[in-house]
Amino acid sequence: MLEKEAGNPRCHQLCILVLFESDLNHAKWIIIGQKLLHHTHDFGLLPDMQYGSVPGKHCLSAVLKKVLSHDHLCLTKRSGAFLENDAIGCYDRLVNNLVLMILIKLGLPRLVAACVGDLWDNVVHLVKTIYGISSVTYGSTAGKPLYGPGQGCTCGPLFGFYATG
Repeated sequence: MLEKEAGNPRCHQLCILVLFESDLNHAKWIIIGQKLLHHTHDFGLLPDMQYGSVPGKHCLSAVLKKVLSHDHLCLTKRSGAFLENDAIGCYDRLVNNLVLMILIKLGLPRLVAACVGDLWDNVVHLVKTIYGISSVTYGSTAGKPLYGPGQGCTCGPLFGFYATG
């Protein structure tokens, strides 16, 4: 759990990141992420405003576009409205089985989808803070399933795009 503001211990402003094993996270990106990204790029499924994880597009380009849009409105003395919608980043709101069905429909092998689904269903999470690692764990159960791949998964943005796009 990371403090939003350094030295400010208010719990309601803490951000939870899922720290995956680096090798596993990288393997998921190679096996799943890159193929899905190229699929969306090749078939024109990504909207023009999508900059994250897109070949040939950079974060700075999105920032520059936004700054220029604001400057243009100021110079022309026109009114404008900007919508900040980051619904794709809501990794904890994605329904796992729906995401897996969509990925299979897009060509992800069923065995890989089953492996990812088993991982989501059986992983045990611990909470790590600057004070140490808690002895209490949590995980997905049939009665209270966890949703989404978790913030920090390399494939999370693509899963979010397919599930909400």
